[in-house]
Amino acid sequence: FTRPAEMINFIGWGMGKVPEWIWSQPALLIVSAAAVLLAWLAIFARGAAFNTLGLGDAVASSAGVSVGSLRIQTFVIVSLMTAMAVSLAGPIGFVGLIVPHVCRMLVGPDHRLLIIVSGFAGAMFLILADTLCRLIDLWTGLGELPVGVITAMAGGPFFIYLLRTRRGGGIQ
Repeated sequence: FTRPAEMINFIGWGMGKVPEWIWSQPALLIVSAAAVLLAWLAIFARGAAFNTLGLGDAVASSAGVSVGSLRIQTFVIVSLMTAMAVSLAGPIGFVGLIVPHVCRMLVGPDHRLLIIVSGFAGAMFLILADTLCRLIDLWTGLGELPVGVITAMAGGPFFIYLLRTRRGGGIQ
């Protein structure tokens, strides 16, 4: 049987609320941050290959990029990064959809720059969403919303916007 407090913590984690006990585990935070940073650097090191891949598989392959290997490496690295983040903060939806698209609109398609800007912009987006959650609690006194609620409220309309404006697909 599960205690009610554990169930409430799990539900909060499932909606993107960082559990309070995490701050008493600095080693866990340091290991997770180091793993994400190393993975981020590994992805950054492949930025030129991603730029070449943006020209198409045939062009990238003829330019010396091992397309299959790059895709597998990217999948493994990004999966590990995602696992680290989700294990700490829960599944916070739409951040990986909203932030990279907005960053690409602002800085262009160069992956070397886009990888760095997206990482910092994602962190800033989550800080703003968390601040909004805390302000809503302060204004209403109803309790703090999980940050995943705010990101979903921003992400849903943004996803619909992307579907409607994509050329060759989506709703016209």
